[in-house]
Amino acid sequence: MAPAQWTSDELVAADGRAVPCSVIGDRAGWAVVLAHPHPLYGGNRNHPLLHAIGEQVAAQGGWAIAPALRPEGAGDTPPSGPMADLQAAINCAHDTAPDPPALVGYSFGAGLMAHHAAGTWAAACAFVAPPADMMHLPAPPDGCLIVVGAHDTIVSPATLRAWAPDHDLAVIDGADHFLHGHIAHIAERVVDHIATERTT
Repeated sequence: MAPAQWTSDELVAADGRAVPCSVIGDRAGWAVVLAHPHPLYGGNRNHPLLHAIGEQVAAQGGWAIAPALRPEGAGDTPPSGPMADLQAAINCAHDTAPDPPALVGYSFGAGLMAHHAAGTWAAACAFVAPPADMMHLPAPPDGCLIVVGAHDTIVSPATLRAWAPDHDLAVIDGADHFLHGHIAHIAERVVDHIATERTT
């Protein structure tokens, strides 16, 4: 069987904005919502880490959706625009999948997911390099996987240990914030975590 391919879709946020999305997998399966890094710094819905995670999810019978987050917001308050974009994708997954979705974010997207995860029940959560040095983030939910590069200069492992002292923190040797050369390994770690959490 040929591997699943990414397709494009479009949702509508609560404020009426069109939200382009990348989607992969069979929507009858379990769902994962993916949130990308800040678009002002090159983040987009087709980031290689999000694609690697989505492709592994689809290969295991699930599906993934990655919305395009609008380029606004920083600081302590979660920006309403990107939060609305992400909520549209979460709502789509809730409405389509048989169970609540897993929530996965990278960098800025992980910060947004931390706020969403504080207000909803998810099948699993995984935050890659959440910017706890730059945004005020609520505590991650129980069972959340947190991943960070050992040489990340945007958010340090020490900061994340202080932010989430009781959580599984995977520190990736040799990796910085951009994860070059480590994407496949991190994607596998994230998808394995989701699979474990879904069955417990």
